[in-house]
Amino acid sequence: MATVKEKIVESVRSSASYNSAAESKPACILWTDKEELWLPSIHSLREALPELLTLGGIDRDSRTGPGIWIRCAIAGRLEEFVCPAGNVPVVYVPGFCRQDLRPSDDCPDALKPLVELQYRSVFWSRSNSKDWTVYSYFSEAEGLGLNLPDTPENRARVMERLHMSLPELLEMEESEVAKKAENLLNYIKTIVLEDPVKAVLSWLGNKEDFIREANGDQWRAFAEHCRDNLEFDPELHAPEAVSEKLARHEGEWGKVWRRFCEAPGNEIYLGVHGLLEKLPSPKTAKKSPIPDGFPKWNAEREKDLRAALTKLRVSQPDFARDAIIKLELAHSPRREFPWAGVGKAPLAKALEHLAAAASASRDCPVNGGGVKDLEDGYVGGGWKVDDGVARAFAELSTSSDRDALSWAVRSFYIDWLRGSARRLQELAETAAYPGDRPYVDAVQDYEPGDCILFVDGLRFDVAKSLSAVLRDGGFLVTEEPVWGALPSVTATGKYAVSPVRGLITGKDSADFQPVIRESGRELDSKSHASLLQREGWTVIKELIDFDGLGKGWHEYGNIDHDGHHYFAPEFASKLKEHTQAIGVRVEELFERGWIRVFVVTDHGWLSMPKSLEKAAPPPGVTVKLSGRCASVTPGAQIEHRKLAWHWNPDQFYVYPDGVCSFTANQEYAHGGLSLQECLTLRLVATKPAGSATGEAIVITSHEWSRSNCLVRVTGDASGLSLDIRESRDDPGSSLVLKDENTVFRAPEGDRKLWMAKAPCETWDKGKEAFLVVVDGNGIIVTSAQTVIEG
Repeated sequence: MATVKEKIVESVRSSASYNSAAESKPACILWTDKEELWLPSIHSLREALPELLTLGGIDRDSRTGPGIWIRCAIAGRLEEFVCPAGNVPVVYVPGFCRQDLRPSDDCPDALKPLVELQYRSVFWSRSNSKDWTVYSYFSEAEGLGLNLPDTPENRARVMERLHMSLPELLEMEESEVAKKAENLLNYIKTIVLEDPVKAVLSWLGNKEDFIREANGDQWRAFAEHCRDNLEFDPELHAPEAVSEKLARHEGEWGKVWRRFCEAPGNEIYLGVHGLLEKLPSPKTAKKSPIPDGFPKWNAEREKDLRAALTKLRVSQPDFARDAIIKLELAHSPRREFPWAGVGKAPLAKALEHLAAAASASRDCPVNGGGVKDLEDGYVGGGWKVDDGVARAFAELSTSSDRDALSWAVRSFYIDWLRGSARRLQELAETAAYPGDRPYVDAVQDYEPGDCILFVDGLRFDVAKSLSAVLRDGGFLVTEEPVWGALPSVTATGKYAVSPVRGLITGKDSADFQPVIRESGRELDSKSHASLLQREGWTVIKELIDFDGLGKGWHEYGNIDHDGHHYFAPEFASKLKEHTQAIGVRVEELFERGWIRVFVVTDHGWLSMPKSLEKAAPPPGVTVKLSGRCASVTPGAQIEHRKLAWHWNPDQFYVYPDGVCSFTANQEYAHGGLSLQECLTLRLVATKPAGSATGEAIVITSHEWSRSNCLVRVTGDASGLSLDIRESRDDPGSSLVLKDENTVFRAPEGDRKLWMAKAPCETWDKGKEAFLVVVDGNGIIVTSAQTVIEG
């Protein structure tokens, strides 16, 4: 007889049934769960459903990831997920209902990559198109059809107990549950108390409810367990009297504490939180070797950390770095406490990134040598300083925490920025600035199917984060450092990365606005689009209108806009949203048929909490809005340091020393001469081998016949090879290469791969192995398990 879990798996899979003569196979099965009722048991169900994917933060071990990752998994582009042959991927979407997937402005960002799937997929839902709840599945005829107590009072209690005991019920046979259905309320209570740890937490969290719902036998068993194992008597002691035992979690209390720590934010544990928060800090109670069970102790440490970070405002850079690293050693354990998981240790979490930034600023001073040395130092690790600062602010939400972190950041960050900027400025005055090399002669040879994605203000460290997002999404990404045009403002830099930059030049312009070489007309977005179209480029405004033919130019992202409109701490907290959104846009471009996507930008920027230092502008200049550069007034004699405009070597601009600003109270600025403003990163994203046609390579079947193995795949297998390995990721475990067998590459357009002349008699028949399809560079495209036959 099937278990409840097996029945659910069967029900989920059967929703993908279709008429092959009249319908297409669904891309996936969407399983929405607005109230997250199935979430506590999804781990157990995942074991029985190897095709199950879950929407959430990236966690490959649990086949969980964001929308982009799921789209790539469904398309067969990820090595870590191979859908079993004959099955359809199942996408579990906790926290959202079917209606949330509608394509509208109100659609949550996390769901946007999945919206399109509803049109070529099916839902696991009831016949009325509503989500399956635990109660409806157990009670309705379409599900298990059990005769559950259905009075208003009992129904609510049964629903609660069903949710709490679902992991245990899943392992029971359907017939066994059906026999108990008439009295399921009491039966489920018995199941709950068979888990004594959960029972203890329930009693601690709400003693009155626990006593009211437990029958005599259950209460006696519970009381006996507490007396025998946890050294208290629930008939004599109140939860308040024993809560410190949980906080110290010694002996058998360790099991209760570990269960609590697994999901400290669970509503079931709200009462437990309240109990623990009443306990005094171990400083005024008995000493505790591990005070992680005391919320007040954690809150005091947060307060101490806030004060210590604020105090660094008067510290020298080297002292501040050492102090931050020491603070990290002291506070890092708190990130493993349950309070960090419920937002009660934000500074401890931010400190991890702040310490990484401080260490990188010490290890990568980036303030000596030539331009190549500066570039190598920043590319090799200096960018991690900027990245760590931004990530630290992203962990915080209160003004007091952000204020404390701001002072700690300034203590070492502004000095580090100043050193590299001054060195770059010295070099730019005595030698050719690398961004002014004849870029027109080195423009990328773009090909049909290439799309340039221009992102305004994609700073180097943010581009590195975007690169990681794209790789997590299954794309191949190459990175190329590029020095931007001077001054580092959009009007200058945007057109320097344009494929029609050879048609552009510059006249005298106080705003550094270039012109069209042929007509002398000032260049703007509209005239730039006309130039692109004249040269055979497609200017993409709305993705729905274009299908990847020819060569494309597309602009997306508002990083620079947000930088100008938010204070530095708030702006830093938005950068992750920007990288995720740009990653989605790249995915969408590939979906429209583009083969390669080049991500380019115009400039980076400086972001300094509490503002950049103020520098007085020299007379005879017009300060730009950003405060980091100024144009020279015609006829003015300027002795201040100056450089030529990228588009007109006869026009000059001046810039402040180091990372100062000509404008007061500037937290975000660009236009000057620093690594953060000028050294950018160009990304080139491509699909993995075998997916250029849009159809992923997936092994659909394989056959052993004597000394041959025939593997059939989806998609075009041309250029790919087959290997058979004992260990999937270890080329050295290849049985094919070890025995010098012959592997045939598939001819153009073929969907079969052969491994022939294998002396199978030397192999262990019945042994498990892996069929591994690789491209010409040896990169795994797809794989499947097999048992050696022949």
